[in-house]
Amino acid sequence: MSTRPSCNPKGSEFIPKRCLLEKTAFWLWVVSGGWFFFNAVMVYGFWAGNREYRLESAFIVFFLASIWRSCFIPKSRPGEPIPASPSVRWLLVALPVLLWSALYLPLMQLPFLSDDYVFISRLLTPAGILAPGQFFRPLFHAVFFGLGKLAGFDPGWFHLLGFLLHISCSLLVFQLGRRICSDFRSAYFIFIMFLLNPLQSEAVVWVSGLQELLWVFFALLGLQFLTSRRTLTWPAVFAASLCWAAALLSKETAVCLLIVIPLCDYAIYGFSRGVRQKTAYMFLGLLVMLYLVLRQNFATVPAEFLAFPNLYMAKNFFITPFRLFSFPWNQAVLEPLAITKMVLVVTITVIVFPPFLRMQSQRRTALGIALIFAGILPVYRMLHIMADLQNSRYLYFSALGWGIVLAGSGLAGMLKTKKVAAMVFITIMMAAQAVCLHINLQPWKRAGEYVAGVISGRIVPDPQKPLDNIQGAYVFRNGYPEFVRMRTDKVPLGKNFVVENHH
Repeated sequence: MSTRPSCNPKGSEFIPKRCLLEKTAFWLWVVSGGWFFFNAVMVYGFWAGNREYRLESAFIVFFLASIWRSCFIPKSRPGEPIPASPSVRWLLVALPVLLWSALYLPLMQLPFLSDDYVFISRLLTPAGILAPGQFFRPLFHAVFFGLGKLAGFDPGWFHLLGFLLHISCSLLVFQLGRRICSDFRSAYFIFIMFLLNPLQSEAVVWVSGLQELLWVFFALLGLQFLTSRRTLTWPAVFAASLCWAAALLSKETAVCLLIVIPLCDYAIYGFSRGVRQKTAYMFLGLLVMLYLVLRQNFATVPAEFLAFPNLYMAKNFFITPFRLFSFPWNQAVLEPLAITKMVLVVTITVIVFPPFLRMQSQRRTALGIALIFAGILPVYRMLHIMADLQNSRYLYFSALGWGIVLAGSGLAGMLKTKKVAAMVFITIMMAAQAVCLHINLQPWKRAGEYVAGVISGRIVPDPQKPLDNIQGAYVFRNGYPEFVRMRTDKVPLGKNFVVENHH
């Protein structure tokens, strides 16, 4: 199907005004796309990665032009589902999980880092679970306290919980993907992109990232209950509501469920599931209202957070997820590769945007883009993700949207080829993700080795200015006073922590 405008489509009357708008949208899309490609070549081919602001501005114009152009493209019928036997399905799911486990198991005994010591100091007693503070995350605090009491604050058990939560989230993403895409290969591709997402390292390997894993797990589990069958039951509505309440009590970011739940529900079933669907939405809205009222008694929202965003914040909010998902490696470990970036920018744009204008997966791609932004909307003022991936945990949920975008783009054609070709393509994508994830885990390994050296007494930090981070992996950005105090008091925190105080 051509992407050129057709002002008199078959079966419709000629409408001069619509014809003019359609032609304008088409040529604006062509010109903005050419301008974007020109800037990509100049920024990464001639200016060695400098002046990226030119490329960012061009991308925003091209993206908006693509959205406008898509309004004039007629919808096509969805493709046929591609079946897979249960045995093959489980084998294919197990293989990437084993690959992911091989990357993470060496980090099982990574010591606590940075903010972890703040949480430990606060949660040595049950009173810390509901103690007033900057945030209100009682379920996360309760899990942290309970696991600490059961396991003696051994970091290995915290890492095990984090790893299990991430695998569980990935499996829930797989189930959700099957309902959204109606075929196994697309759902499997989304599962791979989420499980091996290179930007997950901060959320998964850092113990303080448990709050991110908890709210996403409960949000996805609630979606599982809500979308398991077309006909909603009251037990499903009740179970979904409990999960959403747990997500809100794990982290404030879960307020984005007010957008996420209707989006996913509409993409799968539409808004025609009867009174119980409306009741589920009412429960969700009521839960958010009750949560916000309850939160006011323990933590207040800073006034600047509610201020209207300026132009820089809006641009940063729009550009950051696409920039990070396109270049998902830690650039403090692997030097910025300007030519590689140029190739990736051009390739991803060609894959995503033109097919978005003509394929039957147009609605699916739009859903993915909406989920990317919905996941980061509550943290828009804190969305300052560095080249060394500091704060990349904010994109943990958005990885679901990115997988859906790619599965609904030009890559959908690769997924619907012959089985062997499709699996070769998925294997290549899986290997590329795994390589980037391995690169991104190296700073955390070095940070753990440094803290282990401090614990053993081989390394003595400057008490006035302890090491902040190692290539983006937090060391003692926060928590150093608590670390020293717990060592003085000889609080047992796993193996080899209780030694003589060398500070």
